[in-house]
Amino acid sequence: MIELWIIRHGQTYDNISKTLAKYDGGKLTELGKKQAIQCGERLKNESFDTTYVSDLNRTRETFDGINSVRTDNLKQNMFHTNLLREKWAGDAQGMTYNQFHELSKQDRNFKLNNGECWNDVNKRPTRVTDTLRKSTRHTKIEKLKYKQQIK
Repeated sequence: MIELWIIRHGQTYDNISKTLAKYDGGKLTELGKKQAIQCGERLKNESFDTTYVSDLNRTRETFDGINSVRTDNLKQNMFHTNLLREKWAGDAQGMTYNQFHELSKQDRNFKLNNGECWNDVNKRPTRVTDTLRKSTRHTKIEKLKYKQQIK
């Protein structure tokens, strides 16, 4: 059986301003960088065969902070994937959380042009586990959920 550890990125400037981050944005704050290093300290004695990291800047920065305090180098077996991205809000990128929630009225099927709805995002865990099954010798993977999706 495969063991999965899912780690959220450190604090970003968009988190502070409560703004929907763009895929090319999301730079970590100083606190976010410290959070990544602290996470690395907590995981220092854990062993990982493979590491999958979202291709977004904020997750890359978080991974670099985690990896910076380890004695091994997680980059040796690290892969970037767009399957671990956050929900894409399309034309809502750059809006505040409140503005977006007012538009969406919490409808799980709501999406603006070029965006995803929550039901689109809910399909990703299956795609992630299918990818993991194909890329590892392990065939049993427990159901994978994104904390962000559970509402």
